Amino acid sequence: MVVVDGEFAIPSQKPQNTQLIVTTPNTLKRKLNLLGIEEKAPKVIHMRAMTRDETKKFVENIENKGSLTTKELINFSLGVPLLVNRLSQLYITQEEAILIVASYLISQFGKKDVINEDYLQYFNMKPPKEILEAIKNFNSTNPSFKERLNNILTRYEMDSNENPGKTLMLPHFVDTETAKIINEAAKKSDQDHCVDYVAELSEQQLQKLIEEFGINERLQTVDLRNARRFIVFDASGRKTTIIIEILGIRLEDQRGFANKAEKATQLLEQYLVSNEEESTYRLIIHKAEHSELGLDVAKFAEAFETFFQQAGVEYVVQNVTAKLIYRYDPDKERIEIVEELPD
Repeated sequence: MVVVDGEFAIPSQKPQNTQLIVTTPNTLKRKLNLLGIEEKAPKVIHMRAMTRDETKKFVENIENKGSLTTKELINFSLGVPLLVNRLSQLYITQEEAILIVASYLISQFGKKDVINEDYLQYFNMKPPKEILEAIKNFNSTNPSFKERLNNILTRYEMDSNENPGKTLMLPHFVDTETAKIINEAAKKSDQDHCVDYVAELSEQQLQKLIEEFGINERLQTVDLRNARRFIVFDASGRKTTIIIEILGIRLEDQRGFANKAEKATQLLEQYLVSNEEESTYRLIIHKAEHSELGLDVAKFAEAFETFFQQAGVEYVVQNVTAKLIYRYDPDKERIEIVEELPD
């Protein structure tokens, strides 16, 4: 038996002599047909989404429901098991939950006429008006972190499936104010974008960093292009400098950015308050990009800052575009503005 519970779970090989159970809308059914998967399976069952009562029972059996109430999980998930699990694994705001579901429905049916024949054949519940409004106002051209979160979670789930037992840190901010600062800076197109980081990592935190960001300690190299976390966030390592002190690891863009990174470090390190006996490794990062590529810098910042926050790493960032220096306090689980930069 093969259960297809989302586009990321489409089997890579055509199943033969087995029962194929599809728990996603008819739009995916057409994709399965194109891949020639259905014709190889002797029996295909297309399940409808759960009813409200079935969803209630499903939700009540989940141990960790995240930050949403049972009622919110039922209403927003629309009876889709994948959405129930996706919405319950994070401590998200109601707005983020609505945008996750809106993005999911757009990926299935498009922005126009969501309640169409395909929808009615699969779903037993209609979307709340907040979700329909979010679909109407969804920014596909320059989406915010919240609007990209559903796609980020899809790639995160794909990575988890491909790397069993090596789950990445959750792709979400502990302090959601961070996303607001990053996304507001990304909207600015009248200047080049630049972020600098200084972080203090323990041995355990360093090992997670190595695992998630394509760092080869033996070869002393960094391969951000194939880094698992960068793939999840669709981020780019272009015009990036990364230095891990003590290990001697340096990823340097050949345009003199290492000097800028080290100069920024002299400014930022005064705000670190880590216990030097506990923090063994210092990480220095510099990322720059042209004025029209603010979204690239946002994705880069999100990949690193969600990691830092989920791993409990103290870090200081200079976001030149936002005109701010702020520090993340892992004990208080929040960021604090330590300096506003002049125009």
